[in-house]
Amino acid sequence: MDEQNVTQIEEQEQENPTTESEEAVADELKDKISETLEKIRTQNMLLGARAMTVTIAGIIDNAMNAPGKRTMADMKRLVKKVRDFCQKAIDHPVEEPKFTEENKEGTDA
Repeated sequence: MDEQNVTQIEEQEQENPTTESEEAVADELKDKISETLEKIRTQNMLLGARAMTVTIAGIIDNAMNAPGKRTMADMKRLVKKVRDFCQKAIDHPVEEPKFTEENKEGTDA
């Protein structure tokens, strides 16, 4: 009987370190995934900003390279066009990523 109890205790002691190390690995993996997602999100925001600035520069270049004189009305139209373009981006809702238990359950199904 004593030998069985000793072997059971030894088995339990051996199981505990593996679960702790698994939890540590899981936490480390979550941290790495979060960092990677944040880097991807930042890169996507930079690409979006670049696309917007290229578009705005194109609008301005087209207006400046148009033949003839540029009047104040032309400049006002240009500013309005650029402002309308920017307002579309401002009005667009921003979705913040949420990593909660509810999302995990929704993705598992």
